[in-house]
Amino acid sequence: MRAAITGVAGYVPEDILTDDDLAKMVDTSDEWITTRTGIKQRHILRTPGKATSDMGYEIVTRLLEKTGTQPEEIELLICATVTGDMKFPDTANTILEKWGLGMPLVLTSMPPVLAFFTLLQLLPSLLKQAPIKK
Repeated sequence: MRAAITGVAGYVPEDILTDDDLAKMVDTSDEWITTRTGIKQRHILRTPGKATSDMGYEIVTRLLEKTGTQPEEIELLICATVTGDMKFPDTANTILEKWGLGMPLVLTSMPPVLAFFTLLQLLPSLLKQAPIKK
């Protein structure tokens, strides 16, 4: 059995927080932040009542559209975040609930970079054991 990434999607909130905005809140400057991080601005979710799972929902929506996949075809959802909505239930399950879906397997992992490399090692074994297609 082979595994392949057949689609990729992403989402960033529309609101932008610049280094200058941060300098108005704390004792810092654009120059200080930029020279140390290379970051000049970041997208933030400011919409009241919205959380990480809402961004995940948007990503799943885009991915399904991009790949022509029906929601009920999805058998595995992996969510890697350090900013989950709450401790329990985990963010991947909350995304599923927003879609109105149940799934045989859901993984939420933190931190995302570590999760990515861990999952690259875990998934081949998982796919050998479970009949997951999408």
